[in-house]
Parts: sequence; structure tokens; C-alpha cells
Amino acid sequence: MNRFPSSRPRFQPGSQGLSIAPGWRNVPRASRQHGRFSPTPRPGPRALCSSENRVLFLQPARTPSIPFAPGRPRRSVEYWVHWGLAAVAAVSLAWALAGCSSPPPPKAADGAYYWPANFHRRAPRLPDSIRRVAVLPTVFDTASPDATAGAAALEPVLNTELAKTRKFELLFVSGKMLREITGRPVWSAEEPLPKDFLEKLHASLGCDAVVFRRLTVYRAYPPMAVGWSLKLVETPAATIWWAADEVFDADQPAVVNGARRYQKQVDFASGAADDSGRVLNSPRTFGHYAASVLLGTLPER
Repeated sequence: MNRFPSSRPRFQPGSQGLSIAPGWRNVPRASRQHGRFSPTPRPGPRALCSSENRVLFLQPARTPSIPFAPGRPRRSVEYWVHWGLAAVAAVSLAWALAGCSSPPPPKAADGAYYWPANFHRRAPRLPDSIRRVAVLPTVFDTASPDATAGAAALEPVLNTELAKTRKFELLFVSGKMLREITGRPVWSAEEPLPKDFLEKLHASLGCDAVVFRRLTVYRAYPPMAVGWSLKLVETPAATIWWAADEVFDADQPAVVNGARRYQKQVDFASGAADDSGRVLNSPRTFGHYAASVLLGTLPER
């Protein structure tokens, strides 16, 4: 009786290897040692042969931890661990960015936008006599921490936007200078003024007009809001040539459209990337928008 069924592969004398079924690696070359064949030690299936060149049995290779298809290169465990960690890192980063990102700004930027309506102009054009203008310190509610912070943040913003109009020669008066001239560091246009107030400013500063400014509203968190009350008064005649009192509230769609349109124009002029939504998250940038639009109602030069 044949001890070796025909289904088992045989090692033929003189052959240099053994072909086996798919999924098995070829038996490595055998070398004759001590009167019998023995395979060269290497991983994979091993064939134990008798001295009659018969294959006694095949010892299968260790089953790989990761299945693979026949004919494809086997991936190492390190390969799959590497890509698995990379996938986990990518998903974690996506979740982090999604959690930290602020909600997108409203898409409306080309629709109706806000334009001040509560302003007065004595004439469409400024008189030639107004050339040098003194800008007084900002009046605000000193009992409000928000108003105090807003005055400190937005006073230089309004100074910058006034200079951009190029309508006057500007003289920015400090509180100390105003105290030396009038006895007080701040004055509001809504309160009674001394009779010689404008005459003193005209004589001391050589100015043809005075800008009174008062910060009425300041909200630094979205939806942001900025309110100004401004007056341009000629000295010493006390003629009001321009007055405006407006609140720019980002809770109104028209203000949002106007702010984003302003930011688009600024980005285009500077060559920066279009990101009009950031104006709604920056109190300083929103303050520039409000001051720019409000000063746009000044009489022409």
C-alpha cells in the first residue's frame, strides 16, 4: 500500500525545487547532507524528505496576521499600524477644526447695505474759511467699563478715518491741553458751553472749526455695535456745518452687508485674500467701517 497519497506533492530526483498550491511558497532548494535531503532554513513551508527523495510531509507556514490576496505583495504589520495612526490623526484634526471654527458669516454681501440717515449738512460743500480743525477728546460714559474700553480702542480709529477724508488740516487736542485752555479735559456738544469757549479755542489753537465727538454705543462681542455722535462747529461764529448721530448694529442685515462690502474693498485695495467675514468679529475693523461710513456724510470740499 502506498504510504504517500498521490495528492501530496513529490520531490523528484534532480529537481531544484517544489511547486505547491497557491498561497504556499515554493520549497527552497535542498542540498544533500549526510545522505538525505534537507531544506535550507528559511521562513515558510518546509519539506522533510527521506533518503529515497520522497516528500514525507509539508509543514505549512505560519498564518499571516493580515490576510492577503495571492499575487499581491504582503504588507507588514508596521505598514498597517503607520497608516492606521495617520487616519486617526486626520480624523482627530478634522473634529478639532470643526469644534473650534466659528459659524460662517452671512453670505449676503452684495444686497442692500446700510447708509446713515440721521445727519445734517448746512450746505453740500464746506466753506473755504474752514481749513484747520481741532478734534476734541472723546466723551463717553465713564461709569461703563465697555464704554471706557471702547473709547480707548476707537478714538485712534476715528482719528485715522478723519485723516483719510483729506478735507481739513487736523489738530488732535488732548485732555491735558483742553484743561489748560478751558479748565476741563472734556466737553460735550450737548451740554451748555461757556460763552467764550469757542473764542478761546480759536485764539489758542488757531482753528477754524471744532469737532465734538461722543461715543454713544459700544459692543465688542458679536453682533457688534458702534455708535457715534459727531458735530463740526465753526469758530468763533458757532455755526454747525455738519452733525451726525448714528448706531451701526451688526444685528441688522443691512449693516452686515455694508460691513462686508467695506472689507471687500479694503482687501481688494491691499491685495489681501477676500475674507469679508472677519469684519464682523473684529471690534477695531468694525469701528473703521462705522467711522468711514459716518464720515462719508460730511459736506464735500
